[in-house]
Amino acid sequence: MSGNRAPNGFIDRTLPHFELQAKDPAAKGFVSNSFFTGLSPSEFFFHTMGGREGLVDTAVKTAETGYMQRRLMKALEDVSVQYDNTVRQSTMGIVQFAYGDDGIDPHKVEAEESPVDYDRVLMNSLGEHGAPMEPYEIMEFVDKTLAENPIFINMPDFHRANLRIFFLNHENKRDSKDKVIEGVLDKVINLRKSLDLSDGLTKNDHKGKR
Repeated sequence: MSGNRAPNGFIDRTLPHFELQAKDPAAKGFVSNSFFTGLSPSEFFFHTMGGREGLVDTAVKTAETGYMQRRLMKALEDVSVQYDNTVRQSTMGIVQFAYGDDGIDPHKVEAEESPVDYDRVLMNSLGEHGAPMEPYEIMEFVDKTLAENPIFINMPDFHRANLRIFFLNHENKRDSKDKVIEGVLDKVINLRKSLDLSDGLTKNDHKGKR
């Protein structure tokens, strides 16, 4: 009970079932049986003592944590994300320049190591659209989109870098397991080479029809 062995409830013993000054495990609250195998009378008393403590802890700690959460919510109820992506109070005082320091909503994070599961997005895109792009088209599209699209311009630098690595991994970036990340461009080039085609990195450097 309370992290200790059962205290003495009677003179020099826990229960009247035991000898005076008894220190053996059974006399100090050890319960060796279960409800299935059957509790001895002393084990039943020790079991109810522990159960009562658990009920009291549940009731008390629920109230304590609930009141703690309420105080936190009352202290933070005027904090919100503004249109400039800063986190401010009702007096417009800045709490954070970006929500969570990275501007990412945890509820919308798709993968463990990056906010977006790029492989899943790519598979969805391939399933919805027809002809694939040539390697040089992928390079031009990625560079143009990251440079001109307002969504990507205002994106945190590390997120934009992850997108570039996913598509164009020229620097051979490695993941947490020290494995080189194979970008979409690398996969397309390797597939073309397996089909005895050129890498297609320039407009005039590809064979066959799409």
